[in-house]
Amino acid sequence: MGHAIEPVVRPLGYDWKIGVSLVSSFAAREVFVATMGTIYGVGDADEGSVALRERLRNERDPRTGQLVYTPLIALGLMVFYVYALQCMSTVAVVVRETGGGRTGLQWALFQIGYMLVLAYGAAWLVYQGAAHWDGDNGNGTCRRPGRRGGALPAAPGARHLPPAS
Repeated sequence: MGHAIEPVVRPLGYDWKIGVSLVSSFAAREVFVATMGTIYGVGDADEGSVALRERLRNERDPRTGQLVYTPLIALGLMVFYVYALQCMSTVAVVVRETGGGRTGLQWALFQIGYMLVLAYGAAWLVYQGAAHWDGDNGNGTCRRPGRRGGALPAAPGARHLPPAS
């Protein structure tokens, strides 16, 4: 499932792991971290999980050797979650408050749809805008000679590898 989702989330700078975690978080946003913990095999992960934090901090793209989870990716995720309607209990309330039945379901689906498009568009603008502003074309290579990708500074202690030949 993850590799099928990746082409959809790749323009946001996300890999298949983030894609699977986004889909699972439609139940509740908190599920995102637990899903990442499951994918990385660190067991019961929560926001305080040191093992998951270290795995994410050191994850590198095998194609480019660059860090996968950068501050720009984190910013894009935060923007996505600001707009995305990802709580099924909220959807259930929308169905009930809009009259229930077919009408309520139509309103809920409309709300999910437009908020998902808004979230995707906002996250896309953040990632693509920053990547193009800094000269990174989104795949780890640069448009302008002498510039390295990443519009935002790397995490403290992050090591940069030279670009792949």
